[in-house]
Amino acid sequence: QADAALIKDLKLAAGELAEERKAREDADERARALDAELQRVRGDAERATAEQERRFDERLAAALRREREDADRLDTTARARHEKDIQDARAQVQSVRGEREEQTGRAERLQREVDAERRRAE
Repeated sequence: QADAALIKDLKLAAGELAEERKAREDADERARALDAELQRVRGDAERATAEQERRFDERLAAALRREREDADRLDTTARARHEKDIQDARAQVQSVRGEREEQTGRAERLQREVDAERRRAE
């Protein structure tokens, strides 16, 4: 009977050990599944971060390109305005020269007329 009780106790202990081993294996399996899920989520997060960085870089590059184009347009506009100002100034100088030459010519004619009148008067 003692042997039977011992065998019964050993069987119970073996059953409990088997249950504990099964519980440990199940916990290990869940831990591996959670680890795999964690690795997948990390990978997704890294890809998402890389994609966000790529999009940010693209937006930044586009903004810089627009700024450069705007600056070029402004520079072109300023250059065109400057060229127009130069042309207007040249036209004004030519106009003033023309008026001065005309006045000089008139003054010379008047002087010749005055000289001719003096000579006639003498």
